[in-house]
Amino acid sequence: SLAYVSRNALMISDAQGGNSRVVAQGPLLSGTPDAAYILSSLSKPRWSPDGKTLAYGLGGVNLLDIASGTSSVLRSTRTSETSPAEIRIYVPDQWSPDGTRLLVRLGFYEGSGLAVLRLADNSEVMLTSPDGLVCCYQSWAPDGVNITFANDSVGYVASGLWRADVISGTGITLIDGEQEGRYTLVSYPYQLAYGQFYYFMSTSSEFPEA
Repeated sequence: SLAYVSRNALMISDAQGGNSRVVAQGPLLSGTPDAAYILSSLSKPRWSPDGKTLAYGLGGVNLLDIASGTSSVLRSTRTSETSPAEIRIYVPDQWSPDGTRLLVRLGFYEGSGLAVLRLADNSEVMLTSPDGLVCCYQSWAPDGVNITFANDSVGYVASGLWRADVISGTGITLIDGEQEGRYTLVSYPYQLAYGQFYYFMSTSSEFPEA
């Protein structure tokens, strides 16, 4: 099956794109993409590994049970006009290989990050990095015990390559993005079953421009 978003509705069709149907509907969107527009947008449909559940973003992280057609909220977005520090915007990103956890993107009042939600108890573990904010390309290890993340730009977030275990969220540096005046830019990491990595990398002796 194919899942996609059209006119702020979550659609499912067969593999050839036929027999499409609406399985979740967001509100009608109009105007410019302001904060309210973003919070009302349906986005990021993600199939579970067994194809029985579809995660999607709409006011948080939602799970659609394909067999019954019913949706449940795994984690709701939190907004606050009086306490910006309490704002949490949740969007699904990637399922773990065994389907027991879901990597999600988190938006804050100032900044963003990544967290792992454990479906069994809806617990949340924030991923950390020795170099500050966690961003921007991420992938699960085949055994689901850790997540690798990388960044190919220099600025608000450091460049480099890191890995964090999903139990504690603690990250370690695999490639330091800045050493002795040289910058290492890494993107799209992919961990192989026997522990090695594929990734794109470039280096620069000058401050890299966007």
